[in-house]
Amino acid sequence: MKKAKKIIVYGGAFNPPTKAHHAILQAIVDEAKKNDNQVWLVPSGDRPDKSIGIDVNMRLKLCEALMKSIDNQGVNLELVDYELRTNIETNTLESSLYFEKKYPNCTFIWVFGSDSIKTMRTWPGGEQLFSSLHMLVIPRPDFDVTSLPPKAKILTVNALPTSSTEVREKLKNGHSVDHLTPEHVARLLGSSSLY
Repeated sequence: MKKAKKIIVYGGAFNPPTKAHHAILQAIVDEAKKNDNQVWLVPSGDRPDKSIGIDVNMRLKLCEALMKSIDNQGVNLELVDYELRTNIETNTLESSLYFEKKYPNCTFIWVFGSDSIKTMRTWPGGEQLFSSLHMLVIPRPDFDVTSLPPKAKILTVNALPTSSTEVREKLKNGHSVDHLTPEHVARLLGSSSLY
């Protein structure tokens, strides 16, 4: 019997990608390398609680720039635009069900920050997600690891807490963001007037 392919799914707005996103993605690739997994970078679409506000094609270019900055070590790292290309608002439950149906021979491992774990049960389908999704959880210093979901494991990432909001504000005010974003992302941001 053929072993199921495992795919680590790292979703987020990445608006724009920061050095924190870079550190997380590199840690995910390092983890995938150990277990012969694939990695999918999945930029989120608009949601009821968050509108992204920039062109889909530019979002994809920003994610591609993030991926260029990663040492993929032979790991299959793919940009998956499912959420961006749907014309409806998406959420984690819908995306997980879609991927499971489309790729029934794959096991998906979802990446979340511990702040998401704390609120997950309040999301659409949150109880189902909490109990059934395979997860890698990136803990914040105050996170109680005894509250992990049943199919979760910790992924430690050494990243400075740089937010995309901070990067957008600096760009709006005409400041450099080279120290906050990966090199390829900084170049792309420098050559456009997105924010």
